[in-house]
Amino acid sequence: LYDGKVSFSGKGPFAVANTITEGPFVNLLTHEGATISFETNQKTVATIKVGDKSFASKGLQTHHEILLKGLKPSTTYNYTINYGGQELTYSFTTAPRKGTRGHFVFSYGSDSRNGNGGGERNVYGANFYIMKKMMALNKHKNVAFAQFSGDLIDGYLQNKGEINLQYANWKRAVEPFSHYFPVYISMGNHEALS
Repeated sequence: LYDGKVSFSGKGPFAVANTITEGPFVNLLTHEGATISFETNQKTVATIKVGDKSFASKGLQTHHEILLKGLKPSTTYNYTINYGGQELTYSFTTAPRKGTRGHFVFSYGSDSRNGNGGGERNVYGANFYIMKKMMALNKHKNVAFAQFSGDLIDGYLQNKGEINLQYANWKRAVEPFSHYFPVYISMGNHEALS
């Protein structure tokens, strides 16, 4: 409830409505499309409308990876996700055609492990504060993509549940911005499960 990850319907008694609990994320960006991924709390067939094109998930599911294709290169598109009667609209820009010469902006960062100062600088393994600031600047500068090369979390844990919680905290920090551009990550030494 605190993070706004549960939707309700009705006027009382209330019922839990279909909700996107994670994402959407722009992934696998190409010159003619992208894959949009997200999780829902209930099994549903989700659709994404881009211009006059419509794309759907494969049957009832909670994990959705929907390939958007047949789009124009270097073009900004609004995309509207419909999931169980709910709708959300975001946008992304397709990549330029291969071999195109032109300028673009991207960001590069690494090492967002928790920091000193408490509060949002230390949200169980992740520096939530700095990641939100970096992602907001990326959105402001209209980056084509963000590259984040390792040490996302403190890591070096023995319990898989604990390391997954740290990853979830990092993902929550970048999530509001990765609706609009891809965030490509790679592993560092702190992504270790001992």
